[in-house]
Amino acid sequence: MPYLEHHPIDFFPRCLLQDEMAAPRLAFHRVFGEELNMVDARKYLEKWLSCVFYDNYAPGRKFILVLMGFQDVMLKLLEAAYLLQLEDPSLREATDITVIKSTGLPVPALYCGGEHKHYTAWDYFPRYLNRKEFADPYRVFYKLARYKRLPEWRDMVQHLFSSMVSGKRIYVCCEDENFYNTGRLLLKLVEAAHLVSVREG
Repeated sequence: MPYLEHHPIDFFPRCLLQDEMAAPRLAFHRVFGEELNMVDARKYLEKWLSCVFYDNYAPGRKFILVLMGFQDVMLKLLEAAYLLQLEDPSLREATDITVIKSTGLPVPALYCGGEHKHYTAWDYFPRYLNRKEFADPYRVFYKLARYKRLPEWRDMVQHLFSSMVSGKRIYVCCEDENFYNTGRLLLKLVEAAHLVSVREG
C-alpha cells in the first residue's frame, strides 16, 4: 500500500545500486543497454497507461508479468532522474543539435546511438519531447521534480500497477490533479533518459 505520509527516508533511492547512486547516468546506461531498448520501453508504458485510463482495455496475463519487471525499471529511471536534477547544470556541456539538410531532422547519433535489430533510427526518435527538451533532456527531470516529489512518483507507479491488475480505472484507485499530465511526464522521462544515455554513454 503506498504511503499516505512521507518521511525523509522515503526520498532515499531504493532501486539504484550503490555505484548508480554515485553516478546516476549509469542507471540509464544499464537500463537501455542491458535490460531493454527505448522503443519497447515506450510501447510498454503506452500500453500500460491505456490499460488504466480507458475502459474495455484489459491487459493479458503475459503483459502483467512484463510490467512486474517494467515497473522496477520505471522506478530506477525516476530515482536517477531525481538525483540528476539536483546536479549543478553549469557542469554539463551543451548539446550541439546537428540536422540533416535534406530532411531537417537531427542526425541519428543524437537520439539513436547505433544500429539495433528490428528497429530503425526513426523508431528511436522522441515522440513526446518538445524541441527544448530534445536539446536539453534534463529539462524533463526538472519538470518531474516540480510536479511531484520522488515518494509521490513512487506511489503513483504503485497506483498505476494496482489499477491495471485490479481492472479498475486509475481515477478510482487514487486522486491526482492531472492524470493526463502525469502519464505524459512518464513518457517524457523514458525518452529523456534514453537521450542522456545515448549522448553521454
